[in-house]
Amino acid sequence: MKPLYRNLFYGLILCATIGGIIYAFIYVGKNRSSQISSLKSAAKKQYLSGDFEKAATSNRELIDSFRVDDEAVKINFANAGFLSLAYDSAAGSSKFEGIKSDSSNLKNIGAPYNLKEAAYQEYLSLTKANSKNIASIANNQLGISALKTGGKFIDEGDDTPDKVDSLLRQSVILFQEALRKNPDNDSARYNYELLKEKLNFPLKVYAQAEALVKQRRYRDAHQLMQKAMQRDSRMKKYEDFAKKVYSVYQIDSLKRS
Repeated sequence: MKPLYRNLFYGLILCATIGGIIYAFIYVGKNRSSQISSLKSAAKKQYLSGDFEKAATSNRELIDSFRVDDEAVKINFANAGFLSLAYDSAAGSSKFEGIKSDSSNLKNIGAPYNLKEAAYQEYLSLTKANSKNIASIANNQLGISALKTGGKFIDEGDDTPDKVDSLLRQSVILFQEALRKNPDNDSARYNYELLKEKLNFPLKVYAQAEALVKQRRYRDAHQLMQKAMQRDSRMKKYEDFAKKVYSVYQIDSLKRS
């Protein structure tokens, strides 16, 4: 083969090779985009239909396999796994009935990895998200998560009054941070007001009982303390005061009889 034709031949091969590589990159790129779009769509449908296990798996695949660095995908994954082990019982709790989540009706999704822990770590990361709304949601969800230990809300379990108090304070701070990130987060605002009131409940009741004692309304003070101690384990710190009120109430009842 003459040099001229040989050069043309090699040139054609080189062009075909380069063209094939370019085509492959375009095809792979388009195929990847299509797969990501389909997976996002599937995750959304799964979540809305209540299939949270599949929704979590789909979003996790986007993050791990496709390396999708998207805060919306990450918060969707975390929401699908949030309180996955015991959310149904949490939603029915009488003591924290008003708590509002930014994810809805989650259940035990039983993934092969520790989904609850994975969701928790994702929320922690998203508290520093560029999106203020997503950062706010993450803080609100962590605030709710802080109220639970061992799958139960804190004052449904065996936690000490001091531990309950500490966890309540932690939740209040997280709800407050959620509001700082996004003042329009109504769930966080409601939770903040609710928890702030609960945090101050023992001291408020104690002050009311003291006022009743000063007015010599010992029966009312005793009943107030009794009901409060049944309602909130942290009232145990005022147990001695409650006993004294009861003793005075008994003595006063005898005098009146």
